[in-house]
Amino acid sequence: MDTSKYDLKGRVAIIVGGAGDLGKAIGHALADAGADIVVADRRQDVMEEAVKELNGHGTRVGPVFIDLGKVDSFPELVDSVVKDFGRIDILVNCAGASFIVPMLEMAEKQWDVVMNVNVKGPAFLTRLVAKVMIDQGKGGSIINMASYMGLKTEENLGPYCTSKAAMLHLTRCMAKEWGKHNIRVNAIAPGWYTAASLTRSWECRGLMREC
Repeated sequence: MDTSKYDLKGRVAIIVGGAGDLGKAIGHALADAGADIVVADRRQDVMEEAVKELNGHGTRVGPVFIDLGKVDSFPELVDSVVKDFGRIDILVNCAGASFIVPMLEMAEKQWDVVMNVNVKGPAFLTRLVAKVMIDQGKGGSIINMASYMGLKTEENLGPYCTSKAAMLHLTRCMAKEWGKHNIRVNAIAPGWYTAASLTRSWECRGLMREC
């Protein structure tokens, strides 16, 4: 990706799900444009590998553990990023979860996991980051990873489709309220792409993680 026309020097970006294939691709693009990167993920081993991989751009890169199912841990996470990096200018929400299961066989726990990771967690984390951006007085950019399945349904992916439709509307709500603070909130709705994590997910036909 040609990032020569972009200048993000001095900006700090948190990428939630930053150790996954999609998160790393976004991290490379932002770091190539000059941004410092915070890789937020729940998988310690792959997170450390992602940090090493992203270090090649000459910007600062650091890891931070996050479990999107534990909202009460978010304030400490945000405070630690501000303390270590000085500010937050960009937040990318690209972690996700899904179960491949017919709606008639879906368990309550499966529904809760998908909604917590795909909707509730990002909503509450983004709210905290937006407060930081407002206090900084220079706005910021929030990018939410939705999916084409938020617009079009697929069989046996009911919770995931529902969560991504919610993410699209959550993005609109955030943009409506925070635009006056110069905070841009946008969603990206990708289709299928080639990634090791997604290949493994379809093979196991169980829990599918995109983070």
